[in-house]
Amino acid sequence: AARALIRTKGDPGEIAAHLSAAGDRRRAFRYAVQGADAAEGIYALEEAADLLQLAIEHAPDQATRMDLVGRLGKLFFHMREYAKARPLLQERLDNVSHSKPNGLQIFESRRDVLFVDVYSGAICVNEAGEMLSDLYSELIGSGLDAPGLEADILRALLWAGARSLDPQLVESTIGKLRGLHARASLPEIKSRTARNLGIYKCYEGQLDEAQALLDQARCLALEAGDETALLDAYIGLTALLHRTLRRDLAAEILRVALPMAERHADPAIIAAILCNCAVSYVYLREHDTAEKLLAQAEKMLDSRGDYPDTAPSVLYNLGFLACAKGYVSQAQAYWTRALEISNTYGILPVKLESIASLGLVALHRGRTATAREFAAQALRLARRGGFLLDQRFGLEELLARLRFESGKKGKALRRLAEVAEFARSGDIPLYLSVQLLRLELLIRSSQHEKCAKVNDELCEVARRYNASAWILVAQEQANALNAGGSLHRAQRYPQ
Repeated sequence: AARALIRTKGDPGEIAAHLSAAGDRRRAFRYAVQGADAAEGIYALEEAADLLQLAIEHAPDQATRMDLVGRLGKLFFHMREYAKARPLLQERLDNVSHSKPNGLQIFESRRDVLFVDVYSGAICVNEAGEMLSDLYSELIGSGLDAPGLEADILRALLWAGARSLDPQLVESTIGKLRGLHARASLPEIKSRTARNLGIYKCYEGQLDEAQALLDQARCLALEAGDETALLDAYIGLTALLHRTLRRDLAAEILRVALPMAERHADPAIIAAILCNCAVSYVYLREHDTAEKLLAQAEKMLDSRGDYPDTAPSVLYNLGFLACAKGYVSQAQAYWTRALEISNTYGILPVKLESIASLGLVALHRGRTATAREFAAQALRLARRGGFLLDQRFGLEELLARLRFESGKKGKALRRLAEVAEFARSGDIPLYLSVQLLRLELLIRSSQHEKCAKVNDELCEVARRYNASAWILVAQEQANALNAGGSLHRAQRYPQ
């Protein structure tokens, strides 16, 4: 059978299986590697993993075997099969440490093992930041010229700093990224550094600079012919969706980046793209489109396992969509799950948002004492610092409502005015959300002149960004309150 397949240039993987069964180890190895290469080339990762395992069984020597062990471990890591990846990558690290290879191989092997522990949640984000910092310092101290490895570690450091809310770690990492971006010559390296710097500019509210850097990342990835870097650049562009009202950008990401992610067979990245695009449609008040995208994201995570770097934000945003559609119990269930995972893995931004949102649910149901408990818990967490404004706004809304209900109406409205001023230049959906909340509380306190002013400001910004749905919501709220009816909660949409 193997001979017939070879004559007809049949599938290398099938040839390898026949040769292996026949005891022809040498040729079974060769065809298994060919088959794995072909399968990886079309992102058939499970098939590639099976063939790499076969090649490892028939490897002609220990050095070749260990190269394949490392390759299989990295493939499982890419597939988020962390439990399978960890022992293979550890075996590779142990081997290179004892066989005295060049220093770069040791650092690459250490990176691979550490990344499994970091991204699987096996170590908390604070510990991850310390270990990644140590690895980076050792790499720089070694004098090795390894810009790709340096970029990998800096990206992971930025990830750890953002989730552990360590502003010093974030600032120092951004400084190092700027330095690497300035001296890098390879377009694929510059693309990766531009992407991370662009996301940081988004978080700072400097949206024009962020757009320029993220566009640069996309162009450099195309120049390098690196689809992985191009996908990374598009994922970076989703950060803009959190702070703008860009239907065109969301549509482009779904059209271009989602098929790329599906080819790469990474369920967590697919879920992240679906979730971030869904957020933009929630901002645009297109709930049906958002619901379809978030349902796909949830199904992807449920069918392929628990991804601590993605699952909390997907669940959190599912809660906001449910709340926007009036399904408060469903929203509470999603936020409770998001809080549980965030607690387990130390993902503080989603933890704060979830606590505040659960407090708002309690207040909505008239459980003021419970709402105050959630507010106190969220305040304790927020006082550690490092949270972005949009990450804190759930807490700001909860505090404003509690103050308003307790008679401290002036204090509640003054604080919301400050938040609106901060948000106006760098986070349009957040600004409109704050203004809707201000509008509600001003109408309820019969401050009609101020109410008209806030309404005019809201409508002006909404028209500028073609966000007519926000104007309609403002009108509906005003009409409901003026008629003495009930009012939907002023939605603070997802981060």
